[in-house]
Amino acid sequence: MVMSNILVRCEKSTQSILGESPVWNYQNNTLYFLDIKGGKLYELNKDTLISRNIPKNTGSLACTKRNQILLSTKNGLKFLNPQTGGLRNFFNNAKPLNFCRFNDGKCSTQGSFWVSSMDNCERKNIGKLYQFSNKFRPMIYDMKLGIGNGIGWSPDKTRMYITDSKKKRIYLFKFNRSNQNIYEKRILIDFHSYKGFPDGLAVDCEGSLWVAMWDGGCINRFSSKGKFISTIPLPVPRPTSLAFGGEYLNTLFITSARFKLQKQDLDKFPLSGNLFSIKVNNTGQKVELY
Repeated sequence: MVMSNILVRCEKSTQSILGESPVWNYQNNTLYFLDIKGGKLYELNKDTLISRNIPKNTGSLACTKRNQILLSTKNGLKFLNPQTGGLRNFFNNAKPLNFCRFNDGKCSTQGSFWVSSMDNCERKNIGKLYQFSNKFRPMIYDMKLGIGNGIGWSPDKTRMYITDSKKKRIYLFKFNRSNQNIYEKRILIDFHSYKGFPDGLAVDCEGSLWVAMWDGGCINRFSSKGKFISTIPLPVPRPTSLAFGGEYLNTLFITSARFKLQKQDLDKFPLSGNLFSIKVNNTGQKVELY
């Protein structure tokens, strides 16, 4: 079902090269998101948008209980102090990553930060999944990901989802919330019959998955069993990720990209790279803090 009657609002004109990783911080009612290739971190509070320079190829972020921002950079994890702009190393993983870089990441219950890696040239299936608790050594799951992307959990935190954009799949794991382990991996959704590639995702309080479709120009919604529910067309071909935010967590914020679009594409879709928002009749889950 195509939901063509929903109003898609261009929230901010950022013209991001590769907008990504929107995260709603419920502590200060602020949306944070990145421009991976432009080396920018954005903070949106009400109508006020602030940007700051960060290392290029920073793939994802998480908000922390100490009012810092955790960034997954090319050379490892770093804490950003929003007041001073200073960066502090948390985990330097440059050598083990080799030709990979960190990509999408998200916090689970109990504050573990999960982040995927990918071949920076997007050729080999050598991506891994890392789980960082408060310990300095991560748990590493060698999943042979092509492009590890959207991560999320069911409302009861017994299921974990991760996207492989290159393989056009969303995988489902059983998730043990007490010890933070994942097991029994299986394919939940295969996207080979859909236009575009699955990218970032968000899970609402009903357990539905909302998926940004890179080169599909839409958001697709699926049930917790992987059944297609509806699609929301967007005015850009490359939406990248999405997050529930706003006072009632019923605003869907969507990042997008201009990355590798030709001039004729940008002439046709001039809003590419901007931040969009949609009011929906569903409530999202709070994203945990690290």
